[in-house]
Amino acid sequence: MISVYILSFLTVVFWTVAKWPIEPLFSDKYTTFLYSGQVSGLVGMTLFSISLILSARIKFLENIFKGLNQEYKRHHQIGGLSFILMMVHPLFLLFSRITISLEYARNLILPGNDFNTDLGIISLLLMMSLLVVTFYTKLPYQIWRLTHKFTGLVFIIAVFHSFLIPSTITQDKPLWWFMFTISLTGILAYLYRTVFFRFLVKRYKYSITKVKKLTNKVVEITMTPSGENRIYYDPGQFVFVSFKSPKVTDEIHPFSISSANTSDITIISKVEGDYTGNLMEIEIGSEAIVEGAFGRFSYRFYPNPRQIWIAGGIGITPFIGMAEGLKDDPNYKVDLYYCLKDVSEKLGIPVSTVNIKAFYSKTMGHITGKYISDNSEGFASADYFICGPVVLMKTLREQLVKLGIKNSRIHTEEFTFD
Repeated sequence: MISVYILSFLTVVFWTVAKWPIEPLFSDKYTTFLYSGQVSGLVGMTLFSISLILSARIKFLENIFKGLNQEYKRHHQIGGLSFILMMVHPLFLLFSRITISLEYARNLILPGNDFNTDLGIISLLLMMSLLVVTFYTKLPYQIWRLTHKFTGLVFIIAVFHSFLIPSTITQDKPLWWFMFTISLTGILAYLYRTVFFRFLVKRYKYSITKVKKLTNKVVEITMTPSGENRIYYDPGQFVFVSFKSPKVTDEIHPFSISSANTSDITIISKVEGDYTGNLMEIEIGSEAIVEGAFGRFSYRFYPNPRQIWIAGGIGITPFIGMAEGLKDDPNYKVDLYYCLKDVSEKLGIPVSTVNIKAFYSKTMGHITGKYISDNSEGFASADYFICGPVVLMKTLREQLVKLGIKNSRIHTEEFTFD
């Protein structure tokens, strides 16, 4: 996040230098609103570009942010802040014009007066629509994913608006080049992931070799590399998979890897919804296009030999691979709390590398940090891995911190596309 702060600060610095001397800038209401609008718009564009870069799944950035999960969280936070700044940008400009006359202000918000201004109005309306879709609606995943791709289009329109309309950018070359570089980088990242990813993103062909029904609601799928090239992964990581089968759509979805120490990739999915509901019907021999592996949710990234794992429901999937991986790492001492509604939901973990402690909410209530503390030796010295419903992960993190566990020793897999 330091680089985000630096770039935001540099944006203000370049604008300030372009407007130097600074003293008379805020001498009246007009200049106060006008320049507040300019700064909010420029910083908003900088953050918007950074948000697009973080959403592009560029490998070296995952290393910097210590996992794609953390990178996407920052993408969500920065994107939200950039939307706010870019939405208040025209409000400040409107207020500045009101101090002159209402007619002057009206020309800013009514389309048709100026093409460059119209571009700003279009980008603002699209941005507001995307905000509503992102935060206040529950669309099917594939439709939501399609609408989310339009954020880059909004940014491109906003960039054209900023560089075409007479402003500080067009009047100052250093600021122009600074904003051009940042904006172009964001646009290229957007095009890399949404338009040219089929040609530029490294993906691997796998073949479905096993489809196993574990319960009425859970299916296990094993994929074998179709050629010599394959994905090398650590236990607990996840991949993005697109199945080429008439039984399911070719949507790209993330799946935790539940295998370890093998060239094959095994995933386990809960069968629900329009997409996953048909995974049990995939034919043996079908092709799968796989990208990855991603994530830092693996004991191999944390050297502490004392670990406590907490799984909620289908959140057990990365732990199955991690437990399998421990066969080659015998120095770890691991307790695994497996939280389920009742025994009918339990999936078998065919290894003895971890101490499994089943917890059934139907008869035992909700698992708590105190329960884990009372039933775990070495509670204070352990690293914690939690995967499951968001409420479970958030609640346990808060409780563990109150019990003295450092936040840096609590690792969660909260991967979403938000």
